Amino acid sequence: MSNNRPFPADYTYDIRPDGSIHITDLDLGNKSVTNDVEGVLSDLAETIDLAGREITYLDSSGQVDRILHDNGKFTGFAPLRRK
Repeated sequence: MSNNRPFPADYTYDIRPDGSIHITDLDLGNKSVTNDVEGVLSDLAETIDLAGREITYLDSSGQVDRILHDNGKFTGFAPLRRK
């Protein structure tokens, strides 16, 4: 992941069969994904086309939420609603 910002979030991600992206915050002492979300999206956008993809993340407290974005530009968070 990119190191061009101070204390970037430590995370992993996987691309699900449906094309959605799931991020896991590793909670290693740097910023959380929540507090570095713009940087995390920027990192991902370097190698993945984020347009139209649902992005979820598991935060350090065990909560899973959605990261809302417009083609990789962060627009907000939303609770994950199961179908």
